[in-house]
Amino acid sequence: MVKARPDFKSVVAQAGVERPELASAAGVSVSTIHALAHPEHKGRSGVTRESTAWKIARGFAQLSNQEPRAAFDALFVVVSDEA
Repeated sequence: MVKARPDFKSVVAQAGVERPELASAAGVSVSTIHALAHPEHKGRSGVTRESTAWKIARGFAQLSNQEPRAAFDALFVVVSDEA
């Protein structure tokens, strides 16, 4: 299971990347990015599919000029199913 890091929103903002720009680069909806940035909202958990997390990481890597693995590690954490 893949979960957005608690500082997901800050990491994206500190890189100077706007959420719509990240969504476009990743090929996902802005609402997907918003849900990960605001897991505290009712009915959200910050959990996403691994394939979606990698799409977002690759998009973020492209926009922030870094390797996809580094982008993934900056944005997401792999957690056990019991968490």
